[in-house]
Amino acid sequence: MGVSWTAGPAEMPGAVRYTLAAGDGPADRWHVSVALPSGAAGPFLVLYLLDGFRTFLSTAQIAQTTLAYSLGQLRPVAVVGISPATDDPGRLSAQRVRDLTPTSATSRYLFREPVYGTGGAGAMLDLIRQVIAPHAESAHPLDPTDRGLAGFSLGGLMTCWTLVRRPEGFRRFLAVSPSLWWDGGLLLDPLRAPFADHGTGDVYLAVGERENSPDRSWPVMTETRCARPCPTSTWSPTWPPSPNDCGPGRSSTSTAK
Repeated sequence: MGVSWTAGPAEMPGAVRYTLAAGDGPADRWHVSVALPSGAAGPFLVLYLLDGFRTFLSTAQIAQTTLAYSLGQLRPVAVVGISPATDDPGRLSAQRVRDLTPTSATSRYLFREPVYGTGGAGAMLDLIRQVIAPHAESAHPLDPTDRGLAGFSLGGLMTCWTLVRRPEGFRRFLAVSPSLWWDGGLLLDPLRAPFADHGTGDVYLAVGERENSPDRSWPVMTETRCARPCPTSTWSPTWPPSPNDCGPGRSSTSTAK
């Protein structure tokens, strides 16, 4: 008997990917991937995930696996990954730098020249709120009143900026290794980035123990900044957060007066 091989793409069962064109330029296209909890009924808490080309599959798989082994103790979570619609590394890098930075600045930490510019986080947030979320929530059983926003590195920067300046429409924020060095530590300065007023929200902030080491010199959100009155927000190391949890560099139940 002969042996033969065929190759095909490996995809996550049940996931669907849309391609959004929001302009005429090559950098005006995004992939939007949606993964729903299997064997559960919606509407679902939905996590909008930045840098989806790097994080969507692993995050969706973790959400599915933890749900399967939680014995009903965890809420099902739908994951919506958002990323530039290209496989070209140069375009990926340039578009994410434009889309995920809140101000028109630059930095020596950027690996490539920002050929599409910087400071597009506001426009990206508008795109998520006004175009991506309404489409995903009309096509799938997602709960528009229970949205989360998540990202790492520059995606974590945009998540933190959204929490601080424009949190409306989101109840949960998950930022891993956020690039808080951006624009001279913009988000670490309460005069340049004061907290906007908003309702209750849950926050997960994670940083590595060497992120503030002398050889890297990347600032992290310190206890002082985290414990600063943030309107009715809970800082917690679990997802969804527990109000009784508190981790390094975080304060639990940090509430405005």
